[in-house]
Amino acid sequence: MRGLRYSPVILSTAFVVNFFGGGSRFAFGLMLKPMVDDLEWNRTTVSLLVISFMLVSALAMPLAGRLADRYSLRGILAAGVAAGGVGLGLMRNVTAPWQAFALYGAVNGLGNAAASNPIIGVMVSRWFRERTGAAVSLATSGNAVGQLVIIAALASAMASLGWRNAFGVLGAANLLIVLPLVLAAVRPPPPAPAASGQGDSGDTRSGP
Repeated sequence: MRGLRYSPVILSTAFVVNFFGGGSRFAFGLMLKPMVDDLEWNRTTVSLLVISFMLVSALAMPLAGRLADRYSLRGILAAGVAAGGVGLGLMRNVTAPWQAFALYGAVNGLGNAAASNPIIGVMVSRWFRERTGAAVSLATSGNAVGQLVIIAALASAMASLGWRNAFGVLGAANLLIVLPLVLAAVRPPPPAPAASGQGDSGDTRSGP
């Protein structure tokens, strides 16, 4: 019963992680033109920056999945959210391409892998042994909702906020909202109930 009462907290936490993660990933498109104009980088450099983020995330996801099978999901998710928040937040200070590749491509890419849908799906599936598909789908929908809400909010405020402060806001949201939530809410699932009749082989054969 304790597990049933706490499972909505896990599902809500998963939704929030995906909400901010999805919004942060796709908000980069809003910063593209202002960054190019401000830093006088060409579009090739910025495109390679996005590719580096995707490549690091893709290569790190199998490692994150392996860690999720062996270690605490709370620690893995917290590390991912923290790395993503630091990588995004410090992007407001970049002046050279190598800094952006290190922060957005590497640090944020690693954070994205550790707090990605597969890791969150593992957490949700461990808590929802029944209706697993519905629970994971609901948690994953946070990505789309986050893209809608966060991108719309940043787009309306971009003129006054600027791309540097926009990165700062995304980083602060991950560090001040998502990270404390993960640390406070994520916990191991309760043990699975023992199967009824376990140990009874049902063998009715008579002796010789």
